[in-house]
Amino acid sequence: MCNISVLGEGFVLGPKALDGSYEQKLQRGGKLLLECASPSGLPEPTVSWMKDNTIVSSTEDGRVKISRNQGNSSLMIMPAEVEDSGFYYCVASNLAGVRKSVEVDVVVFGKLA
Repeated sequence: MCNISVLGEGFVLGPKALDGSYEQKLQRGGKLLLECASPSGLPEPTVSWMKDNTIVSSTEDGRVKISRNQGNSSLMIMPAEVEDSGFYYCVASNLAGVRKSVEVDVVVFGKLA
């Protein structure tokens, strides 16, 4: 018996900002929403969100929420804080390898809390 693992070459869409760009600027207290669709794969890839090369996780207070549905993933941060500024991207991985999406440059304006 032979098991085969496959991971497609690229993300269907990047994470992109709501307007389709790879940069998002918003005011402190606003809502940040990023989405990505991972490459196809067998087994189905696991998608993780990264900010400045550090993994992003949902928070217990609900300010940071990560949703996943059939290879699609969204990251919502509300209310956004100045500290949320940075470069965000998705990483898809399975037994066949790892793929990184393009980065979105997020800039949150406002005074530090």
